[in-house]
Amino acid sequence: MSEKKTLGSLELNRIYQMDCLEGMRLLPDGSVDLIIADPPYFQIKGDFDFKWRSRRDWLEWCGLWIYQCVRVLKEGGSFYIWGGWSNISWIQVYIEENYDVTLRNKIIWHYGSGNRATRIFAPRHEECLFYTKGRKRYTFNIDDVRITSKYNDKRNHPLGKNPTDCWYFNRYPANDRRYTGHPTQKHDGVCNRIIKASSNVDDIVLIPFVGSGSECVAALRNNRNFIGFEIEPEYVRIANQRLENVRDELAERKLTEGTDVE
Repeated sequence: MSEKKTLGSLELNRIYQMDCLEGMRLLPDGSVDLIIADPPYFQIKGDFDFKWRSRRDWLEWCGLWIYQCVRVLKEGGSFYIWGGWSNISWIQVYIEENYDVTLRNKIIWHYGSGNRATRIFAPRHEECLFYTKGRKRYTFNIDDVRITSKYNDKRNHPLGKNPTDCWYFNRYPANDRRYTGHPTQKHDGVCNRIIKASSNVDDIVLIPFVGSGSECVAALRNNRNFIGFEIEPEYVRIANQRLENVRDELAERKLTEGTDVE
């Protein structure tokens, strides 16, 4: 039986059912290589404003978990933060006023379906801030995330082109086997791209808000260590089942191919 890996007092490659503030306080300073945060979004109307009476309350809460994220992130580490189009700018202003981080990209995830609207143009995207910490060199594995160019030009890189900051992945429909029912589930392609680009094999990826577990699954598939926190029991159950399915799949492939699969 292989020895379990730990970070501080916590075991790696596990999802802990606990508030991320409580969980991250148990992690040492400068101990993780990549953070992907997909926090609950504040909305004036909707399902996600039950904890906060106002935008100010929500942003004060964001300040608490952002502080912990920056604390545990290594110098040169990367920090991705998802947000709805109506509130991501509040987080951006807060971070850049308070921390020594560098904004590398504002990524747009565009999808083809979404809520209807009658008094604004119908939203069809989410935004993601890509930061790096400090002035140290940071990981960006461009060759691992190149995509095929539609133009046949001999000047193109043989592995394909660098994806732009606009990513086109549709949401999973309800009849797709990958759909979990989580309201802000990210496409597997989105999660794989972030993890491949901004971490290396055996790096540690922190997911403060696990949700349906997409980032944990991507970390496992790409041979990264992860640690995740989630307070909702049903989402923990869903995410752990997804991880178990991936582990079974990798074990079966190992038996079939006769090679080591981590």
